[in-house]
Amino acid sequence: MYDDPEEIMRVPMAAYKLLRQLRNDLIHIVENNQPSLQCEEHHDELKAMIPLLEDLDGAASGLIRLQEIYKLYPEDITNGTSLNADKAHHVGWVAYNERKFQHAFLWFLYSLNTSKEYPSTMEEELFNYLYSSAYYFGSLPRILHPAASKS
Repeated sequence: MYDDPEEIMRVPMAAYKLLRQLRNDLIHIVENNQPSLQCEEHHDELKAMIPLLEDLDGAASGLIRLQEIYKLYPEDITNGTSLNADKAHHVGWVAYNERKFQHAFLWFLYSLNTSKEYPSTMEEELFNYLYSSAYYFGSLPRILHPAASKS
C-alpha cells in the first residue's frame, strides 16, 4: 500500500497503528527472550528502542486533534481501516485524560460497537467511561432518556 516507508507516517491513523504495533511487538520480544552474555548489549539496545507509552499517547492525541479541528467521528478518521476495540479504547482514554469528553465518548462508543468480545470487567469500565464522558460534556440526560431528548 505504501511504497515509501516515510509515507505511512504521514497518515495519522496508520502512524498510530504502526507505533502501537511496534511497541507491543518489541515489548513482547524483550520480555520473552532472555539474553545470553554475548547478546546482553543488543538486548539493552532493543529495550531502549521501544516507543514509550507517552509516544503512543501523543499519536492518539494527534488523532483527537484531527477529530476536533475537522469535526470528525471515529469512523471518519479510521476511514475503512480496521481499528480494533482496544485501540479505540486507548484513544478514548487519552481524550478523557485530556478532558475532551465529547471526543472520549465517541471513541468509547466506537470501541463498544467494534468489540466482538469484551471481558465483563472491561465492558463495565467502558460503560463507566461512556457515562462519565457524557456527564462531563452535558449529554447524560440524552443517554439515560433517549426518547425524551428527541422532543
